[in-house]
Amino acid sequence: MTLTTMSTVLLLVCALAEGVPFQGTQPVGITERVIIRDGTPIPSRIRPDDKVVVIERLTGPPLVVNPINPDSPQEELMELASYGDILVVDSVTAQSSLSDGDAWITTRVKGRVANVLKAKQSARTEGESIEFELDGGEVVVGAVTVRAGVVPVFRQSRYLVAFTFNALARSLVVTKLMAIDADGTLRSYERTGSQAPLSSALHGMNITDVLSQLKRPK
Repeated sequence: MTLTTMSTVLLLVCALAEGVPFQGTQPVGITERVIIRDGTPIPSRIRPDDKVVVIERLTGPPLVVNPINPDSPQEELMELASYGDILVVDSVTAQSSLSDGDAWITTRVKGRVANVLKAKQSARTEGESIEFELDGGEVVVGAVTVRAGVVPVFRQSRYLVAFTFNALARSLVVTKLMAIDADGTLRSYERTGSQAPLSSALHGMNITDVLSQLKRPK
């Protein structure tokens, strides 16, 4: 490692530790300030000149739904079929709020179960209401936008949602989330801010084709 590279790395570490933007990682003029989650309530960490504050973890699992990006639709369909519960949820609304002693953000998603593709871990029925929580979110504190984690933007009304059972938390956790257009086309979900949609090999496929693949005998 050259002296220049070592200096750049040290600057980045110091910037993250102090909660200030590191100009080498973003275009000049961006007013986001990155801070590290430390258990302190978010409102007390807001500065008078803040516009956007992004909270990150130094350790722990990645805050990403759809963590695996298979090379082909067939591989991703196999991955999808391995999940315990697979649902089509419509009439979706979402609300983010401060959580964990106001030190983090979570998003509560509400909707209606339109189709039950698989319900191995729960007794889901079509037409019932459903609620689930996503780790992370975006809220406004005063006049400052605060963002934590990888947060979906719910623009469509229908979503393909898959869950796995978290034995430690004794609850179902979202592991696959894709938007469904009016014509049934699956789309990688949008994310807050400038974050690009996460790639998926199922992007562009029709939900009808995905359902027929899932129903095929193994």
